[in-house]
Amino acid sequence: MQKKIYVANWKMNGTSKEIDDYMEMLSPHLFLETVILGLPFPYLDKAHKLLSPSLHLAAQDLSENSKGAYTGSVSGGMLKDIGCAYVIIGHSERRKDFFENNAKIAQKLLRAFENNLIPILCIGETAGQDVKRVINDQLEDLMGILSEREFMIAYEPVWAIGTGKVPTAEEISEVARFIHDWLNEFEITDIPLLYGGSVTPENISSLKTCDHISGFLIGGASLKAESFIRMIRA
Repeated sequence: MQKKIYVANWKMNGTSKEIDDYMEMLSPHLFLETVILGLPFPYLDKAHKLLSPSLHLAAQDLSENSKGAYTGSVSGGMLKDIGCAYVIIGHSERRKDFFENNAKIAQKLLRAFENNLIPILCIGETAGQDVKRVINDQLEDLMGILSEREFMIAYEPVWAIGTGKVPTAEEISEVARFIHDWLNEFEITDIPLLYGGSVTPENISSLKTCDHISGFLIGGASLKAESFIRMIRA
């Protein structure tokens, strides 16, 4: 089976002790897959000091500004400085709760590229929306920025996040094929496409059979090291 990418998105969870225990369990493993830890800002530097060569760090967000009087914000340069290689951008929770639109997401992508961070760009529809129309709307304005850049796309149907409801492998494959073909029209190829939304140790083996899916963005099930390792090893 082709090697996969596994991104743990802890969201706003965790303590310093939990990071210590988590890294102690993960670091001895020599993963052949790409394993990326998306931890809260306060723990990124701590985790970086505990990383093994087969683990990588992702921030869950970054500012659309490079520096300046933006109290509470974290810049791409700061993230790079403490060892991040990736950054999650445009997660549905950021779009909904922080009113992030395509214009702001575009600026965040630019700040990521300026600092040699690889963006993990999240897209996906809410319940009742036309998935292809939403994907078109979420990607179309960004093509000029994304062309000839290194990035990943994470397809997360919003209605599946944290609900336990998961599309079938056939449905995910159909959407993944649409995204793949859509990018090809802009001559953007070889972009890893992740699936996220209620991924668990129980369903990941089935999800690994989806066409055009290169890996997974995993939320709650990634908070426990044992569970995360099980999914990688499944």
